[in-house]
Amino acid sequence: MQESATEVHNAIQKALQAFQEMKYPVTKWQLIDKAKSLNARNEVIQAIENIPDKEYHSSSDVLQEFKGIQNVMQAFRDVKFPATRSQLIEEAKKT
Repeated sequence: MQESATEVHNAIQKALQAFQEMKYPVTKWQLIDKAKSLNARNEVIQAIENIPDKEYHSSSDVLQEFKGIQNVMQAFRDVKFPATRSQLIEEAKKT
């Protein structure tokens, strides 16, 4: 099944909304546990695993870490995955 970057982006947005309801401060590992409890997509859990391992004091702290990921997702919103490296490069050139 092919999935678009938009679908992954939407899943990340859903997780970020859930993180707003958490009691802060939290660690990266608590964010991962929360995402897993929501049955988040593997891409979301992988994205959280890639943020710095530190204590986050608010949902906006977490959002800051995801801005780069969101920019990439926006750039590849119309790409159907799996995609080749060449396809991703060509799509990135369009932005």
